[in-house]
Amino acid sequence: MSRTCISLKICASVRHVWDMHWHGYMCQCKTYLRHNIDTDGRELV
Repeated sequence: MSRTCISLKICASVRHVWDMHWHGYMCQCKTYLRHNIDTDGRELV
């Protein structure tokens, strides 16, 4: 197995993990922002 092939597999694995974490992070942010938005759509300060 060539070194490039191994590097690509590692990069693909890291990318997959990052995508999963990023999706979870964005969901948390959206949920958090929803709690801070008033019924008229403006943020509560």
